[in-house]
Amino acid sequence: MRIQDIVSRDPEVMSGALVFSGTRVPVRILTEHLEAGDPLNVFLEDFPTVTRRQAKEYLRLAERLIEYQVGEEPVEERVVPVGEKDRRERAPEHDASSRRTKEEKEHARAA
Repeated sequence: MRIQDIVSRDPEVMSGALVFSGTRVPVRILTEHLEAGDPLNVFLEDFPTVTRRQAKEYLRLAERLIEYQVGEEPVEERVVPVGEKDRRERAPEHDASSRRTKEEKEHARAA
């Protein structure tokens, strides 16, 4: 299912709020129902213009977005101390491929 089939935004529909495509139902209403402890079926009964597939795909998209934002490895392992990134970029000899190139150049000069 394409994202355009799941959600849409139009300044003339619900003041530009993100809605389920083909409806006037803002996606935040689904979030509010779930936060209140309502099962998905209750939301779908309250808003029959939203299909089950749209609601489930929206939740999957939200999950994938969060996974993408957080990444697969723990955040602590991705954090680079302040200044460390700059130091790494200025010192290419720390990169294995750069080190080989430097060694190859020295070998060529010695020959």
